[in-house]
Amino acid sequence: YPGGARDSLRGKSERYRLRWGGRRGYAHVAIEAGAPVLPIAGVGPDDAFPILHDSGLLSLKGLSTSGRLRVPLFVPIARPVPFEFFFGAPLNPPTLPQGAGSGLKEEAAADFDADVRHALQGLLDEGVARREGRAELAHPRGLTGRRARALAAIQRVLRASSRSVTPG
Repeated sequence: YPGGARDSLRGKSERYRLRWGGRRGYAHVAIEAGAPVLPIAGVGPDDAFPILHDSGLLSLKGLSTSGRLRVPLFVPIARPVPFEFFFGAPLNPPTLPQGAGSGLKEEAAADFDADVRHALQGLLDEGVARREGRAELAHPRGLTGRRARALAAIQRVLRASSRSVTPG
């Protein structure tokens, strides 16, 4: 995840919510390379380590030179929870004209980043809903056209494969 450690240490109320801040370097790289981004959502990692503070990080004043130290507050023993991964349709970055200015590049990266975040958050929502037995609540909100059809096809495959697996 572009969110780094901060995105990994989330309190209970923020589990399975993206916290990337303004990080969109991956979008710039994808646009520059003309390479698609494949959204992959993991459901389970946010449940593996019990977080003891709602934000995941506890502020300790006076223990650092900056005056504010933020430390993770979690139980460092992983709980045995299953990890499931959900794959979205590849998202192609926009093609910019040769010699595009920095303003156009930044706007294109911001728009592409919003598309990737939307797709990834949808996969996370789908995975959490499936895990909680509420698959009827999971649907690709706001997606249209080719992306919606691709995501719907992937969801059909995932549902079919989950029905064919028998616990052993």
